[in-house]
Formats: sequence, C-alpha cells, structure tokens
Amino acid sequence: MYPIAWERHNFTVQDVTTNNPDFTELVSVDIWPPVGSTLLPANAPVIHFQPGLRCHSGDIPGSTAVRRAYMAGYRSVVFNRRGHGHVPGVGHVPLTSPRFNLFGDTGDLEQAYHFTRNLLPPDTDFYLYGVSSGTAVTVTALGIWGERLSDPALSPRERARVPQFKAALTVVPGYDISSALKEFRWPYTDVLLENVKSWFVRKNERVLREFDSGLVDELLNATGLQEFVDKAYPFAGYETREEYYAKTNPVNLIHKIGTPQLIINAFDDPCSLPSNMHRASPVPAHGGRTYAAVAAGSNSTVIAVTKSGSHCPFFDAADGLVIPDALQPGYMLDSWADSVMVEWFDAAGSLF
Repeated sequence: MYPIAWERHNFTVQDVTTNNPDFTELVSVDIWPPVGSTLLPANAPVIHFQPGLRCHSGDIPGSTAVRRAYMAGYRSVVFNRRGHGHVPGVGHVPLTSPRFNLFGDTGDLEQAYHFTRNLLPPDTDFYLYGVSSGTAVTVTALGIWGERLSDPALSPRERARVPQFKAALTVVPGYDISSALKEFRWPYTDVLLENVKSWFVRKNERVLREFDSGLVDELLNATGLQEFVDKAYPFAGYETREEYYAKTNPVNLIHKIGTPQLIINAFDDPCSLPSNMHRASPVPAHGGRTYAAVAAGSNSTVIAVTKSGSHCPFFDAADGLVIPDALQPGYMLDSWADSVMVEWFDAAGSLF
C-alpha cells in the first residue's frame, strides 16, 4: 500500500505532571485528509488515534483503520506522542527533554485534543481510538475527564475545557498496567523489550543521561517489560513507582468514564490476555469486583471478546481477507476491528 499523505502540524506540549517549563516538548499531530481538503466536508467527524508502542502515523500499527475511516467519511488524526516522533523517510526524532511515558501522558493528550479542535470547525464531532499501549492513555484520560465532569463545583468555563468525545474504541488493552506486562507470551517480551530500549532510551540517551545516567543504565539492563516500566517512572515525571501507577493506571478510574466506550480483545491475543479482565480489582471503589464486572455494571463500557484476532490484526475472512483500497488501485487487508470502529462510531453519532 502506498503511504498516506499526512498533513503534519507541530506544536509544543507543556509538562502538566510537574509544571516544569524545562520539560516542554515539540510533538505533532498528523491529519488526513488535510484541513481544508475537499475530499471530505470541513466538519467531517474526526477519529483521534493513540498509536501503539513505538508506533506513529506511519504504523498505528498498520494503516487500514485510517483507510476504512476515510471510506466511511471520517477524518483521521494521529497524535505522535513524546518519544514517538518521526519524519517520514528520515526516521526517529530525538527528545529534547527527559520526558517519556511508554503509555502516554494524559496532560499531553488533552493539549493535543485542544490543538486539533482549534484547527477544525467548532461543530466537528470527535471520537477517540486507542490501540495496544495507546489504550492506557485513552482509558486513563476518559476516567480523569469523567471524574472532572462529575464535580458539581466545576464552572461552566472549566466544563467547556474538558475534552468531549462522542465515543471511544479501545483495541486490545492491557487492563492493569502494573502487572499485565508480566503476562506477555514468548517471544513478544524479548522482542518488545529490545525495541523499547532502542527507541526510547538509546535514541535519546544523551538527554536522558543528563537527567539521570544511573537510571538509563538500569533501564538498559532491565530483563523484562514490567521491570522497565516499574523503573522508568522518573522519566514520566513521578517521584515514586506507586505515584506513577496511581496516576496512570487505566483501571483506577474506569468507573468514572461517562463516554460510551467499546473494548475489544481476542482470546488468542499473546500480549493483552483476556484473563486480565477477570482479575479482582484492588481499587477500593470497585468493591473487590473484577474489571469485567466493573465494566458490566457501568453505563458506558462494553467489552467484546472474539475467538481469534491476535494482537491487533483481527483479520476477517468473511470477504476473502481483502477489500478494495479507497486510496489507490488495488486491495487492502480486511480487519474486523476496522469494521467495528466504523459501526460503533456511526451508532454513537446517530444516538448522541
């Protein structure tokens, strides 16, 4: 498939976690079709993608979701998070400040939302899509925003600043990120750990060592993904591992989510094991229930588990595994997750 001709918009995010002006970073959103393009109406609904680990607009993973979105009349926006920066044909964009979070930063995501919304007509509807590691920041942010909106003391002006998404899709989440990474099946742990060390640490080694050289050595010597995340919290802006998980673990506030959210998982997923959803939650507000039970008792979240699909592909053989590609002559792989994305967002758009 030919690459998508993204329109790039660079902007600077502030470090909301510590409010330290030294930890700002130049990030980007890639938009397709471009703002002002006649391929879609100016106020075409937007799907705001949060890519997977070490991914970006060139590989979310894959690009079939973006192509399917366009076929259904949606504009796609991909937020290239801190540490995920890339230039097509050139490669990785190094960090300029010692800040990265494998799972994304909710403060950065909120800034990306407002930056994107300001580029488009005010009546544009927004939908949120998180895939793999990008689901953590998606679900965490939805919980934070839901909790914020439930505050009766929130002023109308403050309420208007809370990001508004009509619906969200969470594809292959890890649920409790403080333990889920221990469950990855071979060889994914070894492969992903080496990718994480290379992309986030070695490619940014100079600026990270200026902040904490000893921690860089610890991360490079980590023997597992969970160990890496357990130790990397200072680079995410937190004082302790406990504080990091208290503020970033997506399971903590799932009961506060008010946005309609569909979670999809596969029984044969080698990374996001469905068994994770059946673990008893340690969050006091969940009353000892499993995450699946908390979701089932909510008014916002639905979990769908398929017999197969692996980690992200969800190849659909109903139409012979491929469908016509709307962006070029030829075909593209058919993904059930892409079809569900359109159906879920279309339904939300007609109901809310």
